[in-house]
Amino acid sequence: MLAVLLLCMAACRKDPEFVVTEEGICVPTPQSPLTGWNYIPEMNTLDDARFNPDNPQECMFSTGPIGSPRKVWIYNLRTRQLRLVFSSYLIFPCEWGPPGWISLNAGDENVYKIKTNGDSLTQLTFTGGCYTPIWDRPRERIGFYTSIGSSFIIDSHGTYLDTLEAPCSMYDGAQWYDPFWITSATAVDLRRANIVDCQVDVLAHYSPNNSGGGTGVTHISEHAVVWSTDAGVWSTDINTHQTTKLLTTCNASYYVGLSYHPAINKLLTIRVDRVPDGNDLYIYTTLVRMNPDGTGQELLDIPFPE
Repeated sequence: MLAVLLLCMAACRKDPEFVVTEEGICVPTPQSPLTGWNYIPEMNTLDDARFNPDNPQECMFSTGPIGSPRKVWIYNLRTRQLRLVFSSYLIFPCEWGPPGWISLNAGDENVYKIKTNGDSLTQLTFTGGCYTPIWDRPRERIGFYTSIGSSFIIDSHGTYLDTLEAPCSMYDGAQWYDPFWITSATAVDLRRANIVDCQVDVLAHYSPNNSGGGTGVTHISEHAVVWSTDAGVWSTDINTHQTTKLLTTCNASYYVGLSYHPAINKLLTIRVDRVPDGNDLYIYTTLVRMNPDGTGQELLDIPFPE
């Protein structure tokens, strides 16, 4: 029965594409039916794509439905070799740590690290209620948000270093590029927070039609970030706050998660396409590599095992 169902899903698949008009404006997903959408994600739904800081031809991402164990993969973009690292319930994205390690936020709400070959799973927190772990740029410290409202900083062995109070929070997808500043695309704005005095620098406010909030942010230099919402991909100068729109998207086709590698001057992201068919809404994801100005997009096929 399962095989028949999978064959049917493959046969009924809607070819995903950007829904745009002749003017290049994305056509939003229509209003949901009265009974709500029947969401139908593809089998290997991609999420959390990250360049390997130590190898620009390698990336990490996860697959699997929400609420189920997710598979974490490492993929060589040049050789197209794909290998499974581990499978686990995950709350927030895995992040590259020191060479040979990645961090993960497991279903027990604690922070762990594991070797990139899947060995040596090591628990770093033990209290639960620990979320959104991110590494600083040298990958020596981990910051994470907690259920009590504070954020903690630990070293790569789990030793406590410091406590941060709001608004110096480690948001999901935030970047700790500067030693003293955390950059994040929140639900309402693009901002930086100073971890020393909790000073907040709002770099850009979202317009009213960006109600979906931020979907990704990455530094491309000390003074520039590229970030995304469901309405587009943008570039912002940290010093002047000048913001330039690079790509126009909408809730029918948009980008989630952004990762930049300076060695090849490329962005890595995941494009989400939502294709309606009656009461069904098919969800497709595609790994995309492009220039930091949004040009030169490459759609990357992944050889998942049968």
